[in-house]
Amino acid sequence: MLPIEPGIAPPHLARMRTVTDLATLSDNDRGCVVALGNFDGVHKGHAGLLAEARNLAAGRDARLAVLTFEPHPRQLFRPGDPPFRLTSAERRAALLADHGVEILYQIPFTPAFAALDAQAFEQTILHDRLAAVGVVTGGNFRYGTGRGGNIERLAAFGAANAMPVVKAHTIRDGRGEPYSSSRVRQALLDARPDHAADVLGRYWDIAFTVEHGDKRGRQIGFPTANGRFGPVLTPAYGIYAIRAWLADEPQPIDGVASVGIRPMWQTTIPTIEAHLFDFDREIYGETLRVEMISYLRPEAKFEGVEALIQQIGLDCGEARFALAAATDAAMVMETPPDRG
Repeated sequence: MLPIEPGIAPPHLARMRTVTDLATLSDNDRGCVVALGNFDGVHKGHAGLLAEARNLAAGRDARLAVLTFEPHPRQLFRPGDPPFRLTSAERRAALLADHGVEILYQIPFTPAFAALDAQAFEQTILHDRLAAVGVVTGGNFRYGTGRGGNIERLAAFGAANAMPVVKAHTIRDGRGEPYSSSRVRQALLDARPDHAADVLGRYWDIAFTVEHGDKRGRQIGFPTANGRFGPVLTPAYGIYAIRAWLADEPQPIDGVASVGIRPMWQTTIPTIEAHLFDFDREIYGETLRVEMISYLRPEAKFEGVEALIQQIGLDCGEARFALAAATDAAMVMETPPDRG
């Protein structure tokens, strides 16, 4: 995956058009096969759904589009919840583009949109504005006020309007468990980035703008790139082996990162502090994308700075070992995937 830098669209994003106002669609933005969903994380289950949508688009000589929402509906209905998203809107767009999506309809999820009933969503959004020539979605997709619309209702509408509706197969792992965003969230909260990778088909990552910190890391010989998680889920506090990406670096940079509130100094907002191996360059203000490869240990408070320095040295050694041992096995979808 390519890193994302604000203001610079990677090649895959440059090929995908993002539309946020359906009232101003051009004719060129209409007539696609549309995949429906939130696509948070863009995991293996989503990959299977998008593959089915690509096949339908090819059969109808149409382009592949995704219709999703920003912000996530849960943020509107449950604003007091802690951050839960696996991907920012920007990262989700990049991942969807990697799957061959040509148009992204990213609808602002406002109270007015949430008030649309199922019939209005079908007729006004899918038929009148998008002129969709096919729809693919999961069996648990709900739409319209009160979640009144479901796949059966949508299929009936499609049959009456020459718009085939495909219920995507449920993609399952070798144990028969469906791939889902909730599984990824739980794995990250349980300090199991390896389990998250099994579901995602890649290592989970977080992108942040590198901020000035208190320079404590530099003072003790371990300079760090510091950032915040923002609206994205914060994984289990602790120390991780990581790979980091910068926009102008062709290869990832190995390192170790601390996630949490730094018990020795008790910060109130969770942060990420990444120490990059064999790297000595100021990158303040740049975007760093960090992949969580392996969880090493929980956060801890040490008796003094010397004890902390000694532990960081041990962490770096363990991280190098974990990164050398890491494989891309989690990056490959099972063949053939189990379907339900």
